[in-house]
Amino acid sequence: AVVSTQSTGAERILQLKILLPNLAAEKSINQNKLQEISQEIKNTITQIYEFEKSINEISMIVDEINIAFTKLNVQKQLTENNIKKNSSLPYGVAAVLEAK
Repeated sequence: AVVSTQSTGAERILQLKILLPNLAAEKSINQNKLQEISQEIKNTITQIYEFEKSINEISMIVDEINIAFTKLNVQKQLTENNIKKNSSLPYGVAAVLEAK
């Protein structure tokens, strides 16, 4: 795509007439490629957004699971404390409390 500077004016004009449609076609191809790249970027951003949304949902579920385990551990500790408290009482008193 080079126009020789050694050519006559008429030859240069002819060379430019040949080159111009090629340049226009290249420009069109480049614009199409840019549009494709732009669409790919938009798609990638959408995927990142969806991925981030999924991570946030998973994080909330993990938080709920951790809260449930904390509640279970507290309940376990209370139960163990009650068993220790009741087992230290005389047998008759512990049996009465257990019956309630």
